[in-house]
Amino acid sequence: MRLTLRSAYFWIYLSTAIVAHALIIPQDYVSQKNTLLLGRDHEDDDDDDDETLDSDSFEVDYKQIPGLSKLTDFKSIPEMYAGHIPLFGWDTEDKEVPEDFGYFFWRFHDKSLPWEDDDDYDDDDDDEENDNNEMGTLIFWLNGGPGCSSMDGALVESGPLRIDAKGNAYLNQNSWASRADMVFVDQPAGTGFSATKGDSNGNNIPLDDNLEDVALHFCQFLINYFQVFPQDIHKKIILAGESYAGQYIPHIATAIVNFEQYPELKNNMPHFDLAALLIGNGWIDPVTQSLAYLPFAIDNNLINKDTPGFNNLLNTHENCQKKINTKDGNNDEQFSIPECDNIINELISVTKTTDDDNNEQCLNVYNYELKDSMPACGMNWPADVSYVAQFFGDKKVRDALHINEEWAAENWIECRKDVMNHMSNKGSKPSIQLLPDLLESGLNVVLFNGDKDLICNNRGITDMIKSMKWGDQLGFSEDAENYDWIFRSQLKRDTDTAAGYVIYDRNLTFISVYNSSHMVPHDKPVISSGIVDIILDNVLLESIGKRQVLVSSEKPYNEDFFDDEDNDETEEDNEKPEKSKENDDDKEEDSHRYYYYYYYDQEEDYDDDDDDAMIRVDGYESHKGLIFTAFFIVLFIGIIAIRTIDRWLPKVTSQFGGAYSRLENNPNKTVTWADEANPQMNFELDDMNAEENFEIGDTDEEDGHESSRENGSDSNSDVSELDIGELSASPVHMEEQQILRSS
Repeated sequence: MRLTLRSAYFWIYLSTAIVAHALIIPQDYVSQKNTLLLGRDHEDDDDDDDETLDSDSFEVDYKQIPGLSKLTDFKSIPEMYAGHIPLFGWDTEDKEVPEDFGYFFWRFHDKSLPWEDDDDYDDDDDDEENDNNEMGTLIFWLNGGPGCSSMDGALVESGPLRIDAKGNAYLNQNSWASRADMVFVDQPAGTGFSATKGDSNGNNIPLDDNLEDVALHFCQFLINYFQVFPQDIHKKIILAGESYAGQYIPHIATAIVNFEQYPELKNNMPHFDLAALLIGNGWIDPVTQSLAYLPFAIDNNLINKDTPGFNNLLNTHENCQKKINTKDGNNDEQFSIPECDNIINELISVTKTTDDDNNEQCLNVYNYELKDSMPACGMNWPADVSYVAQFFGDKKVRDALHINEEWAAENWIECRKDVMNHMSNKGSKPSIQLLPDLLESGLNVVLFNGDKDLICNNRGITDMIKSMKWGDQLGFSEDAENYDWIFRSQLKRDTDTAAGYVIYDRNLTFISVYNSSHMVPHDKPVISSGIVDIILDNVLLESIGKRQVLVSSEKPYNEDFFDDEDNDETEEDNEKPEKSKENDDDKEEDSHRYYYYYYYDQEEDYDDDDDDAMIRVDGYESHKGLIFTAFFIVLFIGIIAIRTIDRWLPKVTSQFGGAYSRLENNPNKTVTWADEANPQMNFELDDMNAEENFEIGDTDEEDGHESSRENGSDSNSDVSELDIGELSASPVHMEEQQILRSS
């Protein structure tokens, strides 16, 4: 059987196509990029009836959101996704929970952000703009409680929307969402819209009673979240929140860093860049915070030694200290000591007053400059919360946000008491015990505090830092960097406003925000976005007198850090205190720069191939690239091999008898090249041989062919040798060979 080039190419392409199809689209990849297969552990992947979710199914139509539909500049409206994402590996059968139960989330992407928020991410894109933006930042925001909905954060604090008294949404300009993509998550189970219809409290699901379970379940949410939004896995991830999130966030971060210790996470947790923890007015060290109430109240003139009841308050404070001195170190006592819990209650009692109508008034524990009615003492504040409840009561809103009407809680409740009461934390460590290890691992921790907060006040946080040891030192060292922080309004002709101060030392940053409450982004929506700018180095560093100053504005100053390629200096730059060349040349030593922790698992056990293939989108992309490379290499080698066979097979055959033919077996073609041998045909044959010799790079054989030609016609020898020499040096053939290799 004679092998021709035409048949050879056909079989090469056919076989390689079959192999490529089998390798590039393996059956293990049940779920494609952007698709989430419901079914938790995916043990029944053969079930064709399994429901799938992709990012499109979570997209929010802004026209269905009251208020937004009236806006004419639709480009200013953020892209939104919302709905329920199941927890990976969560078995709902034994919990009497709906099969598709999941955490409710609301994701925002500001269209003005410099990075593209799409699925077509190119890992090999070395474009400088992408390097500068580092593919963007993603902030997961968690409110505290425990049991308080993160929709407070989305619509009252750091999110891009606010709600007015009529229940209409409007834009919160220059919010945190103008600096990074944001995802607000109702967690743990039972919180906000992550609750189900059931008992009087709206739940029939098992509630978490310890922080380890809270962390595990949030990580299970993250696994499926990154399946639905795989483009987000390339971003810097910041875990942010306030109040009791000061417990949630360090526990979640610890689970992420040590995910191999969790069987549910070991083979399923995707790799991502956990850049920082951002905790506002955090409830981190309950004991130290309790002891800070009395000195904080005295420092801020809320009470003094002449205040009626002061001695009772002092005795309560001393009883707390005595209990701390005698405690046995049990973790349960670290969360709640009755003798210490009494201090805030006694302080409220001592400072209560009556209004003109003789109604009792008390301090607003979230902003001590405000008053509230007894016994709310701040629970009626801010008024925006009631607007949010009205907003979520609109069925059009609930439909637009893909809130499951079959099982999700019918009414939005800001804080659910059953979640708080169930969170006993028996056996859990308070997060103050986790922070040192996280800091020493290289992870950045940023603690920011509004200075008007009483319940989680500045004094408690700074006292906690003083007593915390990390990096072989206690508290902030003498080398700690101190900065004033000012807000420079570009909209008000560069008017400067004192925003706060910043202390940085050994991966820990403390930021005090002036004239702010427990809910800093609520009080200072624009100024507080500078906190994100500080984390991302999008601030100016200036000197005012002997003080170093960080400057933020309505827009980040990222251009000042990234656009110095041409070393162009404007007159405005010259008027400002000049940043030293040392800072420009050695940015790693800039005092206000923070270095992010890149956590990559170097060794993993891939026992569960199906689950691993489904969840590791980054692994799938790498696998696909290698297969394509191997495909073209094999194709190239195959073509060369076939061309070699095509050339030598007839000659080998001729050695064992008879003339050989380059023509197909056709009765109408009876003449071979050998039968019609003449000077002209010899020349053409030599031409073809020379061309083939060059293309396969067989230079060692050229002399043999030339000697055989010398035994032929004398009249053609000179011509043949001359033309072959010209062909072998032909640039046309050189280009053809290069093209063949590059393919």
